[in-house]
Amino acid sequence: MYDNEFGSLNVTIRVLENDLLNQAIYDRMLAADSFRDAVSILRETTYRDKVEKVLENHNYDDMITEELVETYQKLFSITPDPKLVELASLRYTYQNLKVMIKEWIAETNFSEMYFDIGRFDLTELRQAVQLGKSEVLSQAYLNTINDAKTDYSEFKNVHQVEVLIDRHYFQHFKQLATEIGHPSIIEMIDMQIDFKNISTLIRAKYQNRTKNFLRSVLSDAGSFEIEKLIQLGVGDARNLIQSLAETKYKDVLNESLITAGIGISSIKFDYYTDNALMRKMQDAKLQAFGPLPMLAYIYAKETEVRNLRLVLSAKENQINIEETKGRMRMNYVS
Repeated sequence: MYDNEFGSLNVTIRVLENDLLNQAIYDRMLAADSFRDAVSILRETTYRDKVEKVLENHNYDDMITEELVETYQKLFSITPDPKLVELASLRYTYQNLKVMIKEWIAETNFSEMYFDIGRFDLTELRQAVQLGKSEVLSQAYLNTINDAKTDYSEFKNVHQVEVLIDRHYFQHFKQLATEIGHPSIIEMIDMQIDFKNISTLIRAKYQNRTKNFLRSVLSDAGSFEIEKLIQLGVGDARNLIQSLAETKYKDVLNESLITAGIGISSIKFDYYTDNALMRKMQDAKLQAFGPLPMLAYIYAKETEVRNLRLVLSAKENQINIEETKGRMRMNYVS
């Protein structure tokens, strides 16, 4: 089904890919004499209509957010299966749910913190949070909302509610991938959840976190057995490294080692996992049929705005060029 439905869409995706920022653009921006000169280079790109406003107010975050909103709106309008774009945009919806739950708790309006990205209208989400029900949202959203409200009513702990919502997010993330049913998509989602679990485990290890803490923050939606991860998290650091080095993610782990191989940098691990996912997406874009090229394009766009924000921040704050390049994620296009 997907091969037939996505054939023509993937032609459109190829056209959209031509507008992605290439490395030459980033290099020219970094080499520019000033923030203003760097921004002006974007007149040659898909950001051209937003340049003048950024030159006036230096608010490039609004430009980047607007670009993302437009990207997701376009993809929702052309996809044969909205669940695919819902999958890619789910983290924004769950971020909005966190904000809306805080509104419900504080009886205050925090709408300036919303991201207008996701399958469902913000008004529908707010109504569901207030009423605990919806005729539009799936049960996964309603379970998240009602479990969060129940948890806060019982324990009055906002941070605990945020952790609960994060766990629901990863469960929903995996559920959507399973409903879509494409083996490569399920593999990609498992990979993202596993990377998040390992990153959390590394940070928790160096903070001497307890088993109960790990049990509350790790997700069982990936490919690892959570209890095994928890045992690694409270055990010897060398055993943690050795055990992770025996998994399918050993290459990423080895790139992240520090202190003569007896420690792991969570910052380096996050960097190399992002690049490992990008390599996966670069392979996916080569497929002529099926849904993978669209998901690869979305990941590419998300990486683009991340790198663009980093470059513009560096120019605004006069950060060293080589330091900035070292923090940029692998680009989708050369």
